[in-house]
Amino acid sequence: MGELGKHQCSVGQCPIFPLLDILEKKWALRIMREIYKGCIHFNQLKHKMRGITAAVLSKRLKELEDAELITKNITRNSPLEIEYVLGTGAKELMDCWKMHAPREGRTNGRIGT
Repeated sequence: MGELGKHQCSVGQCPIFPLLDILEKKWALRIMREIYKGCIHFNQLKHKMRGITAAVLSKRLKELEDAELITKNITRNSPLEIEYVLGTGAKELMDCWKMHAPREGRTNGRIGT
């Protein structure tokens, strides 16, 4: 059996399935892509992602944060400022997406078109 056969796990035990459950939700990858491109504030994301409601954006950000794909940083400035950054695993995922997109002919090497 190949390399994949050595690492079999049941659906309930495999750590990738909860992650896929989040990433397949509408807007999740788009949110990560926009954060990767530099939109780090809620209102920036809302503006860039026409059609998403504030409630859905808040929910997806919370789900991505709970999955440790993004981190929410709160500054102690007045007024408080909240910034979202990609976690290490999410950054690697987006770097991989960017690197392989031209081979698939999807985005000409750019994440975001």
